[in-house]
Amino acid sequence: MNSNQNYQVLRAFGHEARVLVSSEQTESAFCVLRMFASRGHDVPLHTHHFEDEIFIVESGELEVKRGGQIIQARKGDAVYLPKNIPHAPRVVGDQNLQVLLICVPGGFDRYFAACAEERSKPEPDLQYLNAIAARFGREFHLEASI
Repeated sequence: MNSNQNYQVLRAFGHEARVLVSSEQTESAFCVLRMFASRGHDVPLHTHHFEDEIFIVESGELEVKRGGQIIQARKGDAVYLPKNIPHAPRVVGDQNLQVLLICVPGGFDRYFAACAEERSKPEPDLQYLNAIAARFGREFHLEASI
């Protein structure tokens, strides 16, 4: 895509996502999003059961707990997060984070869009958000640590 095209912009969970290549465009083979998060932001420990993720750091710094590892990533680094491995990304350092997110197969853009719609409500239904996560093969481990 070139810079003159309009991107779908989604906001949920303190992130902004610009859908650069949608799952629909690739017949669900993959999707590509540019994600933005504020410094200090973290995502709870969770597992993706359907897709692998690759984060390519464009600016800022990222720390990811993945299985029993802690991975540090800076501009230009790539972090591979295979499906079925619990992980928890966190923005570290003093800058906001910008990453290119590639998901194989596609579907993350659909999940994020579904969550963004519910999160935009004055009082989002947390049970419904959990049902969305389950439908898209996500499992949150809110009481676990790695």
